[in-house]
Amino acid sequence: MSTLLQEVQSAAAYLESCGLEHPRKEVEELLGSVLGLSRLDIYLYPDRKLNSLQSLNFKELVGRRAKREPLQHILGNVDFYNCILKSDKRALIPRPETEELVEKIIKEIGSKSGVFYDICCGTGCIAIAVKKACPQLDVYASDIDPDALSLARENAEINNVLVTFAQGDLCQPLQGRPCDFLACNPPYIATQEIPALQPEVHAYEPNKALDGGTDGLEFYRRLNNELPALLKSGGKAWLEIGHGQGHDLIGIFNTPSWTECHLDKDRAGRERYIFLVNE
Repeated sequence: MSTLLQEVQSAAAYLESCGLEHPRKEVEELLGSVLGLSRLDIYLYPDRKLNSLQSLNFKELVGRRAKREPLQHILGNVDFYNCILKSDKRALIPRPETEELVEKIIKEIGSKSGVFYDICCGTGCIAIAVKKACPQLDVYASDIDPDALSLARENAEINNVLVTFAQGDLCQPLQGRPCDFLACNPPYIATQEIPALQPEVHAYEPNKALDGGTDGLEFYRRLNNELPALLKSGGKAWLEIGHGQGHDLIGIFNTPSWTECHLDKDRAGRERYIFLVNE
C-alpha cells in the first residue's frame, strides 16, 4: 500500500492531467475528508498508509473530481464567513466575492437593528452569515427554487440561526413589509455564455441560478423597478454583479428612486457590487 505522501503525489499528478488548476490542494482536501484529518495533519503522518476501505473511498472521490464534479459537492460543505454550509446541486456554491459582499454589509450595519432581506438566497449564505454576525436583525430570505430553499433551511439549522424563508419570484414573496437593509445576488450570466463556463459550473450547478437573460441584466432591470417599494425611505441595498457589467448597471439604476448609487470593487480590483440608497 502507498503512503499518504505517495497517494497525494500520485492523485495530484492525475488531476493535473485532467486540467485542474489546484490539484495538490484539492487532493489534500479529499484525502483529509477520508481520514478525518486537516490538510496539515496529512504531513504529520507522511508514512502512514491507507487501509483497503480508505484507499477505495479516496480513489472514488478523486475519480469524481476528475469528472469535474465540484470539490464542494464532493466534500459536502463549504466554509463561508464563519459559517459551515452544506453544498450540493440544489444551489450555487457560495463564492469568495459573495463572502466579501457579506463583509461589507456587516461593516455597514454594525449594531443597528432593523429588517434584512436576502433575495435569491440560494444556499442562504448571505442571510445566515449576516444573522450570525448581527443577531439583532430580523432576517428574511427568499428564492424561487424550492430545492434551494430546502438547502437554505438546512444551513440555517446547522448554524443555529433564525431566518424566515419564503418562496417566490424575486421580490414578490417579501412584499408588504418594507425592510431597512437588503442584499441580492441574482443570476447575471448571459444565456449564450453559460455553455462556455467551466464544467464544474455549467454541468453541476443549477442553470436557473446562472441565467440572467440575453445580456445578463434581466434581473437588475426588474430589481430597479421592484426594490423601491421593498425598502424603507433611506433603506440600503447591496447587489452583487458580474465582471464588466458596472457601466450598464449604473445606467439602469440612474433613476430618481435612488438617492445614492455607486459601484464597489472586490479585493481583486474588479467592479463587483452596486450599492443603493432608497429615496
